[in-house]
Amino acid sequence: MVIEAEDRLVRVERACERIHERLGVLEHRLTAIEPRLASGMVSLGYEVRSALDALRSELRSGDTRLGKQGTVYFYWLAALFLGSIAACVMLGVGP
Repeated sequence: MVIEAEDRLVRVERACERIHERLGVLEHRLTAIEPRLASGMVSLGYEVRSALDALRSELRSGDTRLGKQGTVYFYWLAALFLGSIAACVMLGVGP
C-alpha cells in the first residue's frame, strides 16, 4: 500500500515536471510571438487609419459633387418657377 502511494507520488511529480517543461516552452513561444503581434497591431492601426482617411476624402468629394448637383437642380427649379410666374404675368393669367 505504501509502495503504491509512493509510485503514484513519483508519477505525479514526473507529470508536474513535464507540465512545467511544456509551460516553459509555451512561454518561450509566446515571448517570441509577442513582438510580431505588437508590430502587426501597429501596422493594422495604420492601415485602418489610412482606409478611414481615404473614405473621408471620398465622402467629401462626393459631398462636393452632390452640392454642385443640388445647386444646379435648385437653379433649374427657380428658373422654372420664376418662368411660370413671368409667363402668367405676361399672359395676364391670375388675379
